[in-house]
Amino acid sequence: MKPEAPFLLVYLDAYHLGDPLFMRGFAGDVKAHVGPLILVHGSGEEAERALEARGLLTEEEKNGPEAQQLIERAIRDLNRRIVHELNDAGVPAVGVFGVDRGLLRRSGRRDVEAGTVDWLVALARQGGIPVVGGLVGTSADEFTEADPAQVLVALALAVEAATGVEATVVAFTTNRKAGLFDGAKHLPTLSVNDLSSFPSVAEPDVLRRVSAFVRVRLTTPHALSGEAPPDGTFLEPNGG
Repeated sequence: MKPEAPFLLVYLDAYHLGDPLFMRGFAGDVKAHVGPLILVHGSGEEAERALEARGLLTEEEKNGPEAQQLIERAIRDLNRRIVHELNDAGVPAVGVFGVDRGLLRRSGRRDVEAGTVDWLVALARQGGIPVVGGLVGTSADEFTEADPAQVLVALALAVEAATGVEATVVAFTTNRKAGLFDGAKHLPTLSVNDLSSFPSVAEPDVLRRVSAFVRVRLTTPHALSGEAPPDGTFLEPNGG
């Protein structure tokens, strides 16, 4: 019996989502992928622009009720746009939020943990593409954006526990190469301690924290095409 393909959780960072041409090519790569795929995103650049337009610039203002409403709206609008563009390309994408069906919840004041993921796993196994926006609920029945590293770790660990299949977080380089290179030499692995040496890594702090718990592979969207796991560079936590 052929082993099940690994679950890939693709992190859509603000850099790539801010590129107006990104989704068009990415949709084709997702359509050509074989195996369970889950996409994860935050508020991207939309929230920052909305906050700046209202003059909400300080940390205190960004944590206020007006700012939180703007951030929630930005995540929901971005999720709809991603799903729409994928659907237009023939990809069966489904918008999902962390607050849906107990998927994500707060554990303490800031930490995030996953609840029931069976329905998310079933959707991905059936060929659907869940697009997860990182909204979680608070004790005051309000929604707020969760730390993307915590969302990725919580989902990946919950998927592994539910399926017994390895989950890998995939992040994209900004130089359109399937991984990191030292000159012309491809690096199959890299210590997270050396991430700062590579400007083609969009959000090194997020990936550094994720790699402490889950396998992280840096690659390019086009590498998702096909059935095999994508080529790229694996991050080694704490120097491997």
